[in-house]
Amino acid sequence: MSEQRKAARTRVIYGGMLIFNNRCSTMDCTVSNFSANGARITIPHNALLPDHLTLVVARKGREYAARLAWRSEGAAGLEFLDTASASVIPFDRARARPPASEMQP
Repeated sequence: MSEQRKAARTRVIYGGMLIFNNRCSTMDCTVSNFSANGARITIPHNALLPDHLTLVVARKGREYAARLAWRSEGAAGLEFLDTASASVIPFDRARARPPASEMQP
């Protein structure tokens, strides 16, 4: 199997939270590896995830806009979207931000 990642991932054990459904739904997860471009997460076996979500890693004080790259039983791969821009938001600033449905275009 060939390596398809753009950046090498580092093995970690971080507590994480997934945010989706216009910031109205959350799910705890464990981040098991991490890079500038994505992460592997462990989730409950029966969890349903949308194609696009936000990963919050409190230990890093950041939140990452992401898309679901792959899914298997109890795990998923996330690809961070637009890693060079404002899609990576400091955690404290993101918590103060209103839900996307309340933001003006």
